[in-house]
Amino acid sequence: TPTIESSPGYDILQSLNLGLITTDLKGSVRYINPAAEALLTLSNTNAKGKAISEIMVLLDPEKQSLINLSEYVLKQTSTSAQFVLKRHNLNDIFIDLSTSIIKAQSGEHQGISIIINDISDTYTQTLQLKHQATHDALTGLVNYAEFKRRLVNLLSANYSSHARHSLIYLDLHSFKEINNLFDHQASLHLLKQVSSLLTPTVRHRDTLATLGADKFAVLLENCPKNITTKIAGDLLQTIKDFRFTWSDRSFDIEANLGVTYFSSSLLGDANEALNTAIDACTKAKALGKNKTYTIDISNQPDITDLYHDEIHWVDTIRNALKNNSFVLFQQLLMPMNPGSDELLHYEILLRMKNSDGKLVTPGT
Repeated sequence: TPTIESSPGYDILQSLNLGLITTDLKGSVRYINPAAEALLTLSNTNAKGKAISEIMVLLDPEKQSLINLSEYVLKQTSTSAQFVLKRHNLNDIFIDLSTSIIKAQSGEHQGISIIINDISDTYTQTLQLKHQATHDALTGLVNYAEFKRRLVNLLSANYSSHARHSLIYLDLHSFKEINNLFDHQASLHLLKQVSSLLTPTVRHRDTLATLGADKFAVLLENCPKNITTKIAGDLLQTIKDFRFTWSDRSFDIEANLGVTYFSSSLLGDANEALNTAIDACTKAKALGKNKTYTIDISNQPDITDLYHDEIHWVDTIRNALKNNSFVLFQQLLMPMNPGSDELLHYEILLRMKNSDGKLVTPGT
């Protein structure tokens, strides 16, 4: 079999701006061109003979999970997708990766060609546009449209019938007063400062959003009541402890909170959860400033129901063990301060499939 180096088009491959990698039908590297050498920081000589998964570590940018590159390439179909290319001791880059089959004149499959293109600039611009469409430009928080989308997705998620979620609605006082006393810049600064103060009070996986000029909301997924109560208390205490200063004047900032507990299995739609939280906030205002009111529409089961639910999961897990319904996921561990001789480390995660073949969420 003639080598690539001896082929008539070798000079073209060498001058190609796109990274080119060829492998045999088992995924063993035959050749990488100079553009691929630069992207992978690996020479053609050192790459030859290695498995494609050894020279490239790819990450799904949305799921943040590692790609089994050997399996992906050996599908032997023409495909194209975008991934994050992890590069040791260098910045990660976004690439477009396409694969195709190398065929002989007889039609026999001889190998696989992989084209990689650095699309970092374009991908970053796309992410920026997406962020602008889903976040408030002033506060940087999730906007109303994105908040509703996440709430709808939460209600359609595959949770157990006893999973409980929470929604906190926060109405900030003093905004209109400050806006009337000073110019619009004062109220804008107030919102920015309040947003930065509220952000650390919620859990990383929760959604803190701005729903209007002086309205905020927090969506807490599969959150126990005691945790919701603590977060609501922290939000209110943060507001009470804050004094806004403008033009040598200081103001106490006050708020009211409406909290609702709900279950996706019992709720009609996303508007019901939000409207219930708004109604709870209205009732809190009737009690006075800096008050919280809670409405539970979750139909929380008693301890007997919870006990039967736990027994159900014991049987489900036993059946999953018998039916081989567990799968492994590999997740890359990235050092915060990598050294020059750092090796790649991974965490192996165990997930379980339900009777429909869908993954059971960790929270469930």
